[in-house]
Amino acid sequence: MPPSPAPAADPMLSALGPLYPSPALPASAALKLSSLDTLLLSMDAGSAGKKSGRVAKMLGSLQDLLVPLPDAKRVEYLRHVFGLFFLGDAGSPSFPPLPPPLSCPPHPPLPPVQNLAFKLGETARAKLAKLLLLLLTSSPAAPPLLHLSQSPLREAPAFEVAWRPLLFSLFQAAPHLLEGTTAPPLTSSLNGGLHHLRAGTLELVHCCRAFFPNGGDRSAREIWETLRPDIAQFHSCVSFRAQILLALFLPTRCSPAFYAGVLPAWLELWSGVDNCLEWDLNWLTLLCRARKSLPPDFDWAPYRAAALSRCMPYLYLPMGATGDAHYAARGPPLRGFVASYRVYQRDPGAASTRIIGKLAKMMVYWIGRDPTGTEDFLKAFDFISPYFNPSNAGNWTVSTSILLHETTSNLARRHGRSLAGPEAAGPHCPPLPVPDLVRVYNSLLPLIYQTLYSKMPNVSRYGDTSLKSLLGLAPLALLAPTVDFVGAALTAVNQTHQAPAAIRGMSMTVRAFLSSPSTAPLFLQTLPEVLQLSLAGIDGNDDNKTTSTLRFFIEVLRWLPVGNSAALPAPDTSHVLTDPSATDEWIAAAHSLPPSSPVHSPSPYPPHEDPEALSYALEATLDSLSDWSLQFLERVFTLLKSADKVGKALSYSGSMRVQQEKTSMQVLSASLHALFLGIGPEGDTYERALAAVCAFLDGNNYVNASKSISDVCWYCCRQNPARSMAAIWPILHTGLSSLSKDIMTHRVRLMCGVVRHSGVEILKYADDVEATITACLASDDKTLRKAGCKLLKLTLFTQHALSNCLESAPRVTRLPRSTVSSLGVSPRYEDVSASISWHIPSGAELDLAVRLLRKFLEPAMETMKAVLAAGPAPPSIEEWRKACKTLMYCVRGSVGIMLDEFDEATVLTPFEQAVSKTVALASADSSAFLLGLRGRLCIFVGECMRAAAAGVEAEYQRDPKGIKYILETTAHLMIDRVRKQKDVRGSARSIANIEAYFGDDVLHAKQTAEFLYKCELGEIKEVPPEQGGELEGYCTDFRTIVSKIIVQHWSFAEAASFEIPRRLKEGKKEGEELATRVLAGYESMMDGLLGLSCHNYYKIFAGGCSVFNNVVTRFPFLATERVPRLLAIMDLSDGADEFSGSAHGVPVCADLADDEEGNQRLGEVAMAALVNLGSRFKNIVDNKTLFYQTIQKYIQVEKIVVHRLEPQQQQKILALLNQVFNAFRSYWWFDTSSGSATEEDKQAHRDCIGFLIGQLRQRKPTEDNPGQDQGEVHWRNKLAITWFLVHLMGPEETKDEELMCSLAAVAFDMIENEVAGLPIQRTALGLIGRLMCLGTAGPVFKAAVAAKMAEPAFAEALVGALAADHVEDKTKRDQWSMGVGTILKDTGRHCAGRNVFPSLRDSLTSRTFKQRHAILVHNLLNCEPDGVKRKACAGLLLERIKVLANSPPSEDQQNQHTAAAEVFGGVCQSLLELDLAEHDPWALMLPVVEEITAVLFTDAIDAWADAMRMGISNRGIGGLEPLLMLIMSKVQKTLWSEGAGDVGEEGFAAQAKWLKLLSPLLIEMFFVAPKASLLEVVCGGAPVQKDGADDMDVVETIKGLALGGDEEAARESERQRFSREQYAASPQQLALIESVTASLLPRLLDAVSHPFQKCRHQIAGLLISASGLTVGHKVLGVGSDDLAASLVQRLTDNLKGTVPSDTRKNAREMLCLICINVVHLGDVACFFAKAIVPLLESCFRSLESKEEEQDVEAVTGAEAETTKMVKKTIITLASRCLLTYEGAQADIDEVIRVASESAANSSWQVRQAAVIFLGRFYAVHKFLLSAASTDSIFALITSCMADERREVSSCATAALSGSLAVMSEDEVGELVATYCKKANKAVGKRKRGQKAADATAADHEREMKRVRLQRVAVSVLCSALNCCPYSVPKFAPPAIEALARHSYESTAPLGVREQVKSCLKNFKRTHVDNWAVHRLQFSTDQLDALSEVCAAEYYA
Repeated sequence: MPPSPAPAADPMLSALGPLYPSPALPASAALKLSSLDTLLLSMDAGSAGKKSGRVAKMLGSLQDLLVPLPDAKRVEYLRHVFGLFFLGDAGSPSFPPLPPPLSCPPHPPLPPVQNLAFKLGETARAKLAKLLLLLLTSSPAAPPLLHLSQSPLREAPAFEVAWRPLLFSLFQAAPHLLEGTTAPPLTSSLNGGLHHLRAGTLELVHCCRAFFPNGGDRSAREIWETLRPDIAQFHSCVSFRAQILLALFLPTRCSPAFYAGVLPAWLELWSGVDNCLEWDLNWLTLLCRARKSLPPDFDWAPYRAAALSRCMPYLYLPMGATGDAHYAARGPPLRGFVASYRVYQRDPGAASTRIIGKLAKMMVYWIGRDPTGTEDFLKAFDFISPYFNPSNAGNWTVSTSILLHETTSNLARRHGRSLAGPEAAGPHCPPLPVPDLVRVYNSLLPLIYQTLYSKMPNVSRYGDTSLKSLLGLAPLALLAPTVDFVGAALTAVNQTHQAPAAIRGMSMTVRAFLSSPSTAPLFLQTLPEVLQLSLAGIDGNDDNKTTSTLRFFIEVLRWLPVGNSAALPAPDTSHVLTDPSATDEWIAAAHSLPPSSPVHSPSPYPPHEDPEALSYALEATLDSLSDWSLQFLERVFTLLKSADKVGKALSYSGSMRVQQEKTSMQVLSASLHALFLGIGPEGDTYERALAAVCAFLDGNNYVNASKSISDVCWYCCRQNPARSMAAIWPILHTGLSSLSKDIMTHRVRLMCGVVRHSGVEILKYADDVEATITACLASDDKTLRKAGCKLLKLTLFTQHALSNCLESAPRVTRLPRSTVSSLGVSPRYEDVSASISWHIPSGAELDLAVRLLRKFLEPAMETMKAVLAAGPAPPSIEEWRKACKTLMYCVRGSVGIMLDEFDEATVLTPFEQAVSKTVALASADSSAFLLGLRGRLCIFVGECMRAAAAGVEAEYQRDPKGIKYILETTAHLMIDRVRKQKDVRGSARSIANIEAYFGDDVLHAKQTAEFLYKCELGEIKEVPPEQGGELEGYCTDFRTIVSKIIVQHWSFAEAASFEIPRRLKEGKKEGEELATRVLAGYESMMDGLLGLSCHNYYKIFAGGCSVFNNVVTRFPFLATERVPRLLAIMDLSDGADEFSGSAHGVPVCADLADDEEGNQRLGEVAMAALVNLGSRFKNIVDNKTLFYQTIQKYIQVEKIVVHRLEPQQQQKILALLNQVFNAFRSYWWFDTSSGSATEEDKQAHRDCIGFLIGQLRQRKPTEDNPGQDQGEVHWRNKLAITWFLVHLMGPEETKDEELMCSLAAVAFDMIENEVAGLPIQRTALGLIGRLMCLGTAGPVFKAAVAAKMAEPAFAEALVGALAADHVEDKTKRDQWSMGVGTILKDTGRHCAGRNVFPSLRDSLTSRTFKQRHAILVHNLLNCEPDGVKRKACAGLLLERIKVLANSPPSEDQQNQHTAAAEVFGGVCQSLLELDLAEHDPWALMLPVVEEITAVLFTDAIDAWADAMRMGISNRGIGGLEPLLMLIMSKVQKTLWSEGAGDVGEEGFAAQAKWLKLLSPLLIEMFFVAPKASLLEVVCGGAPVQKDGADDMDVVETIKGLALGGDEEAARESERQRFSREQYAASPQQLALIESVTASLLPRLLDAVSHPFQKCRHQIAGLLISASGLTVGHKVLGVGSDDLAASLVQRLTDNLKGTVPSDTRKNAREMLCLICINVVHLGDVACFFAKAIVPLLESCFRSLESKEEEQDVEAVTGAEAETTKMVKKTIITLASRCLLTYEGAQADIDEVIRVASESAANSSWQVRQAAVIFLGRFYAVHKFLLSAASTDSIFALITSCMADERREVSSCATAALSGSLAVMSEDEVGELVATYCKKANKAVGKRKRGQKAADATAADHEREMKRVRLQRVAVSVLCSALNCCPYSVPKFAPPAIEALARHSYESTAPLGVREQVKSCLKNFKRTHVDNWAVHRLQFSTDQLDALSEVCAAEYYA
């Protein structure tokens, strides 16, 4: 192996100074690289499962050490691991190891399709997938291969892998997705290997897309041509599967020619399915992938229109406000993929969020791309703005805030990448045009400011991040509006409620404004005033306001010191990004916006003209901060006084109030920390602050605020311990002994804050500290004693702990980028020690710590020894508690300097080296004391715990408080190495979250692009920059640096807490005396913990179990050694010789007497054993011997132990057993069929199965005592045994036919002989189903099953068990006992395997039908190969289901009818697999169908419809036609028709049943089986049916797929021919479809006015299929337009006024049902032109009412309900029919024509519906409409504004608002100017003295014209104002002035006046936030006009 490169120097270690001088990392790194190479290359099929996890850990440790892994080695490792991952079964590799060129073969040879399997099991392959991901994506000090593979500059990628093996691996993880396959159920319920394998394979495919050969084009074409035929089958689920695979496997990079060729086809296919979230998401994902490769001049217009139109509805906006409550604004109908296909998707639960992110990415990409790209972007957000209101909790608010966040983030990233240069950014990321960027800012900013007000935390957080992203892009443009926004909220009387939101938003801007030279001067000038105004936000009565204000102060103090400008260095401008808002182009574009726009003009401050402005502004600001800091302290003191009062009342408040108070105090503590860090350790400001603190402390004793005041002392003393202690200590210590206990306790708590980080300064006050501690510990007051213990702990801690001292450190600085740390979140910085000094403990400090330990620790230990030696009559229990408590606090304070014993040969961890060097600084006596302290304490504490667990005679043995202190001491000794070690991960995550939250998106994107470009050029090899703090030039603060370094120190300690036990374990294995001696102390404590966990006091028992569960994370091997001891308790075998003298602290249960006292003790020990076993179950699983032993013990515990216990203890034991069972479910695994299983493992596995079978046969229920508890436990134990058998049976076990027959006999016996309906029968079904679906049963087993199926008694029992399996507990609780529901759920899944049914897109109708039952019956019948005998067995089952169908009414009748349907489905499926001509199965089944259908009740018919559909599914015409003909004849015979006379209610019910049964048959009639499965197509050898052949050829072997030259061209031609013929329907099928539709349609048309509602619903669905309106007709090319025309004509005729009212009502309902059902199919392209357009006019006309003067509310009864249904239909047609298909413009024109005719109808209801329809239609199609269509819609809506009916005009106004929102301001301005003139002319003028009676006809006509003009003008102006809720464009003031005249004009109609008032009040409400700015756009007259209308409600 070549020499490994030296690891990078660790700047963290150098920053910590002498604490970590220079550990020998290079040697350790070289050793780890060598071990990795040996371990990884030695992996084979037998050891892959074990070694892959160890390899992953070693790679992680190398990353921690910053050791690079050479690329050559990494590729070699990938070759080896890929070879194992794709290793085929039977030892023959299906995917051989990679050849020398370091690339996978493009087309590896494949095994036969029938034997597609991998050698390794699911768990092993899941681990290998995880290892492959680690090798592909991560590297400590080199760029991942994933980045290099995507480089277009490299001639050949570093690594290649083919896509076909990955697809086969994915199929292996989900085999049921292949056509015609049924996969076995999962072998585990919660945490199985298949779950991890599937997830790992998906991630592996995602990464390997970048490594497909030949630049991706060849692979892309192969994938596309393979999947294209399936995608086009829109009526089938294979379309969804193929689309998911296309999105998953299409390579990351392809050529522009490829995308240019396939994008038109993608657009066409996209329109094939409508209203499906996953479908739209996948196509949008492919567009995002294509954008990276397409040239800049590509025409995106059609794709942009389709994407925006299809994806904008997922924002859930109430588009096209209706203005009428009956037209409900409903969201889009979401149709999801089949649940089985979702396993292919990454993170399917986040689809609704991901699609918004993808849409935002494309919208930002389109900005500036072409003339309409930016316009469409602005149009989308302009349309959103009127509906965005964060005060509402509607879905649209959350979705829109996500869109804002994603849009601004992508804007920042695009701008950042463009700053890196055109070469680094790439052609897909050009610079943002500045004029377009200005308009984008103008559109987004108002919405972002609105999100800050939201009461929903997620929405406001999205607003914060959106504002941050825009700040990084153009900070100067946001400075003035943001400052004004905050200033108005802090000063305006009517906006104080906005102050918390404004301050929170201001917090996001501090870093950006200070780090940018263009904004820093002006921001610094305004900052003092903002800070001064914000002080009022510190309010003890408002926690929210106080928290927001303090967080703002924290953010300011992170960057600015207080009054110390000399410490600030000159600003570093080497990494300053260009601010586009400071350019002349931006200023010119901004000035073109309205004056009220937030970006109308940039800041008046010109930063480039005065280079010294920053220095002047900074100096003035820092000086002002001195006075402000003192005022801040005074406000804090006031808050603490109020907190003292609140603290007295907290005990009487609710928990929420207490939590709010705690949060406020935590933020207050952080703000004090930031304040004193900013003040610094010296100077006038510090002296004044110190004086203020002393004045506050002197004479004031706020006892209830001690914690917060202690923090004040802590942070004050931390800056300058010498000066602070000299001033504060005398105040606190003087006269301490003379004070009351409460005041003394308060003072001691404040002393804790003083000494916390005082370090060496404590030496001056050591005697005082020692005396104070002594006095406190000697006190009888518990509170004072606890305060003294804390003072002791903190004094010990500060004498040895690492702490930092910031010496005038600047707050704003720029640091060089560095490498990634071991935690992955904490950056490492270089040269930080120059500005930060660290307190390293001195010898004198350590001597003081030893002095205190000897003073307090040793006497405490002596006291405890005396108690232990005294026996049952010890000294006072209080002395015991005091000693235990002192011991605990001493250990907590000094645990950081306690080391385990070591010698010169011991390899110490870096943390141990640092501690040993620190301890060496002390005197020799102190060093010796410290080095042996941990070992002595471990032995002593272990002895104490064992003594306490030995009995309960002594009082200390029953003392929970004292033992609690001992348990906490044990946890510290076994887990902690520093005091705050437990906070390592949480602190690291918090720092990372803060950095990401306040990070610079623009800078990060820029440097990432530069990094990748340099990697592509081969210039650098380093890790990519991380978001938050790893950027060159990124502004950070020293407090964050210090926090990261301290967290790094904690991480070393945490690593040591894991490494030291491993070192001791290895040393003990090798027989080292030292390791054995050190480990003895830990073993003593472990045994003590086990003993205490068996204690009979509950608190002690719970504490012992909890600590045991925690400490085993460090010492798992000690716990594993004690597992056999715990297992022996479960069968009372712990009295054996193997445990003699080694009971591990646990009582010997075998010696306990079988009496009340002994059984009580037995129950306590058994409970402890079960709890501790559950905590170590992961280790049990890793040890196969223990695993199988645990199963056997689990089964025996009830028989041996539980029956001896009292009922109360039995319930507890059963609950704990259920927890252990849940651990089995969580960690279950077995894989005896894989190559990693040894013969010993397989034998142990078989022995365990044999044991369980024996137990199951022996344990018969007792007949003499059936009601005893033993009987209950017995049947429950049977359930557990069955569960284990189900999960232990795998492919390897099914090869043993004797074992299979034994299990089958047991299962059959339980089904036949158990009490009917008991859960044992249900688990037996799972067991027999598991045996059947594994697919490897032999002839003997099948013969046994077939013989059993021929028994009538078994048939009866089987059908009864299936019916009982439907029983559910409606109370959502287990019916019988704890855990039974889980067992039934798990075993029920194994009744049958998983498959994809239904294969067509139409879903099932029944919620109770269980496919598993039908598959189980099918599998059982198929065990009989003889057709005649199979029919006989089926006949027995059919006879039983007749009995079930005729069962009398009862609560189980529905379950019985459903079970009968399931049995019929399985029988039908099995019999149709026989030779139909020879056996004629329908002769047996059709009479049953007729007989049962006659007696079924209507609600059960859904299950029978699904059963029939399942039986005939995929069986072709021969399996479908007889049943179809029977049911059609029944329909033809019984269906009601007009003029045929009345039919009774019973006849109608029969009609409904036959109609329901016909529906699934018509669906399955369109199924076309592919000529070859997808697997065969992928393999390239797909057989095509030959001419004249009846059956397809069977594929025996699939040849290698390596192609080249002419052979490749020939294969490509063959593939194209196969694509055309893949889904070709047979002539017989087409003829049957034509025949059925031709004969069925007339009969259905005669019944369109059926009087029975349920029949009408069924007829509506059948008419759609019969009239050729389904996608199946389109795909197969059948059906005629004449069929749809006849349907339209018949409905139209029945809606005429001449028909009877009942017929017309039923026809209206039928019209609605057909339209809604057609729309719900989601295939607009198939039905819109044929059905919707012709029926649309009928929908409008059906609203015509004979009594036009009555409202809808006045119409009662069925007519009113039908009218509402029509309205719902109309709004559904407008909202859900998206016309994006080819040729849609003609349909759009026709829709507009129909709507225009309806808008002129004489009925006002029709006119209202037409207006609402047009408004919603425009909202949905706004990106698709042509200019002419838009003008037509606008003219129609405007004409309806003059309607005399108020209902029509108001709806027209609401519809027009949506139209105007997307128009440009100039267009709206011209429109407003025109209608302002019309509005002024329309003001009524009545001559003086003229009466209304004197008016002539001409006067009346003129008045009517004026009123119409007034309505139109007022409506247009109101619509124009409604579309600008957050700005005041130029047209708004004139429009308001014109409207105001109509609010009080007496001749105006009442509706006009109310409309004007409502509009103007709403305008004032939405503009009140920034009214101070908006009012500047108005003249005095205009303001007066507005105030006259709404002055009473708002301030002007």
